Amino acid sequence: MANLEKKKVVVLILVVCLGVTVAYAVWQQSLIISNVGRVKTFNVTAWQDMDCMIPLTSIDWSWLAPGQSKTFQFFLLSIGNTDTTLSMTTENWNLDNANLYLMLTWDRENYILQPKTVCLTTLTLTIDPAIVGIENFSFDILITATES
Repeated sequence: MANLEKKKVVVLILVVCLGVTVAYAVWQQSLIISNVGRVKTFNVTAWQDMDCMIPLTSIDWSWLAPGQSKTFQFFLLSIGNTDTTLSMTTENWNLDNANLYLMLTWDRENYILQPKTVCLTTLTLTIDPAIVGIENFSFDILITATES
């Protein structure tokens, strides 16, 4: 009976070791990317909440993997007195080639924002599946409202 118990323990140890080895191999093949970027605005303000009480000054994209997309929602408030057209650009990438593998898009390009109105806005950050050599990145987002 004791011999059978020893065999069970040995098998259990082997299963645990195999599981740890597989988990380590999967972990080693993962790419984790973290980012904190600033949000700059011109003729609009950016807010975390619809009531425009909590300013949005940065976005933490947290962990991303190759081929993954992540969205972030926030609110824009027009502070002008006329209709404005929205546009977005990025700048100040901390790595020269990061923008070749990371693409930021949004749902408000060329959107006409009326005076003193708030609109829900969604940014989408997409990581190219072929990304290599980038573990951390940062960049600034510039949102501009130009008079229409």
